[in-house]
Order: sequence, then structure tokens, then C-alpha cells
Amino acid sequence: MLNRRKEIFIGLILIAIATIMLVTILANAIQFVIIRKISDIFGLLKLLILVATAIILSICPLKVGLKLATQCQVRPLSLSELEKRVKRTKYQIFILPVFVYLFGIDGAGKTTHIALLMKYCRESKMKFRYVWLRWAAFFSYPLLALCKLLGYTKSIHTATGKIIIHSFYRNKAIARLWTWIFSLDFVLHTFIRITAPMKLGFSILCDRFVIDAMVDLIIESRINIFRILPGRILIRLLPENSILIMLDVEEVEALRRKRDIPCISYVIARRRLYKMFSRILDAYVVDTTNKSIYEVHRVIINKVLKSHPFGYVLDTKVNT
Repeated sequence: MLNRRKEIFIGLILIAIATIMLVTILANAIQFVIIRKISDIFGLLKLLILVATAIILSICPLKVGLKLATQCQVRPLSLSELEKRVKRTKYQIFILPVFVYLFGIDGAGKTTHIALLMKYCRESKMKFRYVWLRWAAFFSYPLLALCKLLGYTKSIHTATGKIIIHSFYRNKAIARLWTWIFSLDFVLHTFIRITAPMKLGFSILCDRFVIDAMVDLIIESRINIFRILPGRILIRLLPENSILIMLDVEEVEALRRKRDIPCISYVIARRRLYKMFSRILDAYVVDTTNKSIYEVHRVIINKVLKSHPFGYVLDTKVNT
């Protein structure tokens, strides 16, 4: 309310300044006409320039002042508020598909909180799909097989199983080829699993996606993918108005939570890259190190999701 009062006050000041400016210059123009009777074309031209200057100088502050003084305060509506308004007014409601993407290092709690968000969406009666898309292979299978034969891909056994480690950076030609083929596969899978469902009205809850893929590419190829075309293509796969949430956790706590992490250097390098992406993309960062699952979920729902509108009400009423 205080900010709104400030806006109205500033708007009124701008309107007053614009009005005083316009009246002063027009008064001078009228005085010019009365005292100096215009008899030549140059006098008329000078008068027209004076009037035009008055209008141009006053129209901008007048327009801004009117907007500040008269505009309504805008705030996002939750889905429940929209439903209540629809029931009262019988207006038509359209639920917009949203893209909610959790990213971060292993052990941050992404899978757990995606499951809680799925429950939240079911209770809100939203159409949604869950997507896990850290990497995608189709055209890249032959290259992966070749890298395995050449020793650029190896398996590391952990306490809970094994993980695959790629070392494409050992061969610059293979590293560059991998970024191109991987990007082609990723674009194809993104269209099938994310773009097409959102066009059909489904919201997407994503556990792993393009940021995780780009982090892996940087680690595996040691190429600055922001300077090459595949990197720019991948970053543009994020849908417009995406809700990006980074779940952060300290490395030692991540090792305690996830026993399949090979070593602490594995998460240190990735955490640094995830933080870089969160700054570049202006993502929400939620520290889960010393918070319970309930506390983190409450932050995601109350401070992130509820600040985004999930639908719009049309001005035309539904025919009944």
C-alpha cells in the first residue's frame, strides 16, 4: 500500500509539472501574438515551433504521471483465487501450462521435491507431466560405442551401483563432435517430451533438463559451450516464463545424502557451474543444507510458485 501511495504522489507531481509547463509556454505564445502582431511567415513559423515544443516537452511527463496515478495495482492470482472469481462471475478461465524445473547437484533433494510438487498439482487439479531429461541418445549411440572402445567412457562402481564417467576432453575432435550430436538428440527429445505436451495444455514438472545437460557437457568436454552454437541452441530450449529453481546443498551434506557420488571433487565442480547458471538465468536458489523437507517444500510453494499466475480470466463471459 505504501508503494502504491508513492506512485500516486509521483504521478500527481508529474501531471502538475507537465500542466505548468504547457500553460506557461502557451501563455507566452498568446502574449507573443498579442504584443507582436504576426505579419510575416517567419513569425508564424516561430509561433508554431513554440507551440510544438510545449506539446512535446509536456506530453511525456503527463503520460507517465497519468499512468502512475490511475493504474491498478497488479498482483498474481493463485489458482484457488481464480476459481472463486470464476464461480462468482461466470467468467471463462484458461489455465496456462507452466514449466517448473528443479536443478542442482546430486543430493540436493530434487526427486523428493518433484514428488511433493506432483502431489500439489494433483490437489490443484492441474494437468501436468513429469519429465526427467538429463541426457538423450539416438544419433549419438554410435559415437558412445566408439568412445567406450577407445577408453573415453568408463564405469565407476559406488556403494549403490555404478555410474558412467565420460572423458571426451581427451580428444578435442570427439569432444566437439559430441557437443553437436548430443545437442541434436536433446532438441529432438525436448520437442517430443516437453514442447508438444505444453502445446496440448500440460504443465511440466522437470527433474533434470538442459542446465544439467550443459553442466555435464562442460565437465566432459571442457569446452566453453557458451561460445559455440550448440550451447546457444540448448539454452534456448528453456520455455518462456519458466520457473527455474536451484536446490543447493553443501558438498559434505550431499555426500552424506547420496552414497553413489564417486568423490567430493565430483560435486564441487558441478556445484560451481550450477551456481553460475543460476546467476545467468536469474533462478530461485533454495538452500536445503540445514532445512527439513517440509521447510524446503513450503519455501518452493509459498515464495516461488504462488508468485506466478497459473491462469487468466477472459473478459468475455461464458455462454450459458
